[in-house]
Amino acid sequence: MKTERCELCRLLTRLALAFAVPWLLLVLLPYFRLSGIEPSREAALAGQDYGPARAISASAGEKVYAREGCAFCHTQMVRPTFLGSDVWRPGWGGDVAANRSRETRPEDYLGETYAHLGYLRVGPDLSNFGARLHDRAAIHKMIYAPSAVFQPMENAGEQTVMPASKHLYQLKPVVGQPSDNRVDVEGVEPGFEILPSADAEALVDYLISRRKDRLVTAPKEESAPAAPAPAPAAAPAK
Repeated sequence: MKTERCELCRLLTRLALAFAVPWLLLVLLPYFRLSGIEPSREAALAGQDYGPARAISASAGEKVYAREGCAFCHTQMVRPTFLGSDVWRPGWGGDVAANRSRETRPEDYLGETYAHLGYLRVGPDLSNFGARLHDRAAIHKMIYAPSAVFQPMENAGEQTVMPASKHLYQLKPVVGQPSDNRVDVEGVEPGFEILPSADAEALVDYLISRRKDRLVTAPKEESAPAAPAPAPAAAPAK
């Protein structure tokens, strides 16, 4: 009986540590470290850089991004080099041609309601999605019918696991000429077209706004105070 209690205590201790350590490292410590970061004129003059404000539509798209559970399969954090090769993956760290590829910094999340770090990385990181793709028609097609965009690899035979978000789009009859905003996919009934809803447009705006590769200025180091001048030597006594 005593042995069983000891085993139970060990199991409970391991479970407590399994939950407590990640919570401490991923939630509590970052909260205390980042909660005091606020954009201010004084911080800008001190050498810190803050990104431009986002459009209202992109802010609305952030809510759609969270509601649709995109963070379960996509991250928004370019890991430091000692944790992986994110910076060297094409477009993940930003615009390589402009020499702007870098790791994610805490101030990159200023102005966002939540830092969508992500739960798992099943799909690519989206920190700099806007640097890789900004064609609205292509993004709408990817959201509506991902299997039509991501073809299975040769000899792999596996389709993409990204779910189709067709509920963000509407099937409407064509009035006059086809709309420029229609989603170009196969299998649409003649005389009809697929049009994005306001939520779909906002989500695309949000994805295009994903840029965490802006140039940042390192904080200026305070110079050490100058050493006091030596006192003049006393005149010799006569």
